[in-house]
Amino acid sequence: MKSKTRGRRNFGLAWVSAVLMAAALATGFLACSSEAGNDNPTKQPQPEETTPSEAQKEADGVYTVGDATYTVENGTVTVTSDDGTKTEVGKVSEEGVITITQGEKTTTITTVKGEDGAAPTTTVQVTTKTAEGTEESKTYIGDISTGTLTNKDDPADTVTVAKKIIVTYTVTFVTNCDTEIAPQTVKEGEKAVQPTQTLSKAGYEFGGWNLGENPFSIVFRIRWRMGILWS
Repeated sequence: MKSKTRGRRNFGLAWVSAVLMAAALATGFLACSSEAGNDNPTKQPQPEETTPSEAQKEADGVYTVGDATYTVENGTVTVTSDDGTKTEVGKVSEEGVITITQGEKTTTITTVKGEDGAAPTTTVQVTTKTAEGTEESKTYIGDISTGTLTNKDDPADTVTVAKKIIVTYTVTFVTNCDTEIAPQTVKEGEKAVQPTQTLSKAGYEFGGWNLGENPFSIVFRIRWRMGILWS
C-alpha cells in the first residue's frame, strides 16, 4: 500500500485458519471500497428453491460404485469430467432413493437404517438393457462402510461401493473497514474465488490480496490438513 506521507508501504494481510473443523477465515486487507454508491443493481426475481427432505439430506455424499464416482447433493446426482464440467445424471427421491441413468444402464442406491444399533444396509441395483431389448439386473447388498457389497444371487460376485461425506468450508474475507465481501461456501477440494471488488483506503494504495506471506491467486483449492487449510 502507498502512504502519501511516508512513501510506499504494504499493509496487505491475509491468512486462512480452520474454524470448527468446517470453516475457514481469510483475513483480508486494510482497505475499503471507494465506489459503494453504484452497487445497487435492480434485483431480479429468483426461482423458488425446494427444500430437500431429511432423507435426501442423509443421502448427500460422494459415492463410488465400481469405477464410477457420483456426487449426490440436494436431491441431484452429478458426475464431474476431467475438465471440471458437471453433468446431471440422476435424482434422489424424497424417500432418499438414488436413481442414476447413464446410457443403457440404470443404477439405484437405497440405504435402510439398522435397528438396535445395527449398521445400515445399502442395496445397489444395476439394470442394463441388452442389444436384444431385454434387461439384465443385478442386486448387491451389504454394509457400505465395508467398501464391498455382495450380489444377493451370487456370493462370489461383488462390487466396490463407498460413500464419502461432503465437507464444506466457509471462507470469510475480512477487510477491516466498512466494506463487506460476501463469504463463499467451498467444498473440500474445490476452489474459492478471489473477490473482484475494488478496495481503497485513505492514504493507501491497494496492492492485492495475500494468503499468509504468499500472493492470493485468482483461485485457490481448499484442503484440510492438520488444522490448516493448504492452498
